[in-house]
Amino acid sequence: MRKKFKFSFLLILLCAFDIFSQKLYETEGFASYYSEDFHGKLTSSGEVYDMHKLTCAHPYLPFNTWLKVTNVANQKSVIVRVNDRGPFMKNRIIDLSYAAARELGMLGPGSIYVKLEIINPPATEIQQNKDIRRTQEEVSLPELEEHEVYLRFRTKPLEKQKNISISEFGLYNLKYEKINVSNGYLIQIASFSTLKNAQIFIEQIDEVNENELFIYHPSSGIYRAVVGIFPSIREAQLKKDSISKFYPDAFIISFK
Repeated sequence: MRKKFKFSFLLILLCAFDIFSQKLYETEGFASYYSEDFHGKLTSSGEVYDMHKLTCAHPYLPFNTWLKVTNVANQKSVIVRVNDRGPFMKNRIIDLSYAAARELGMLGPGSIYVKLEIINPPATEIQQNKDIRRTQEEVSLPELEEHEVYLRFRTKPLEKQKNISISEFGLYNLKYEKINVSNGYLIQIASFSTLKNAQIFIEQIDEVNENELFIYHPSSGIYRAVVGIFPSIREAQLKKDSISKFYPDAFIISFK
């Protein structure tokens, strides 16, 4: 019989021993950010979302948990407070406010690879809001199955990245061999400014067969994670429909 862990009790115990001053939680994954459309709307915590404040949405960490978010590509960091739930897309571990995204340099790419760490609340915030100090003791985390503990509360070791570069523009398979095709259709599921981030993203994909995944490098500073290659737009549309629940922002592009 599978055991369940009551993390609210665990968090109270950890707080009692002042473990939150140490590194309790660290993980890596892809971050996205809120658009201006959410400005002024209520968050899951009951607060009004302010795009100019340093806040974030996290799937399960207690409201008012403070996180240090680091852009792995440029090592820029920002400190944010959890006040909402999300993101609800696979391959996303946090949604950042517009202000936090701007600090990390992600307004252009839209999605970046980040490291998350729980930290103590900044001293100035504690003085302004005494309730923040009680948050970890009062808010319960959802019960998790035993097999979820490793996935959610520990960093999954990443395989050592090979030093691979793409010197020419074109379409490449996962062995980084250039594919010589004259035309066809591709489904773009993500785009990155660095090859490394495109590699990391593709390695997390489970919903598409490896032989259908490619990296499309059409110009400098653009590395697109794509699915293909389809001879007709109808076949591309059928494939897009089948993966749309995992990648709702996917769209079809022509390859010439």
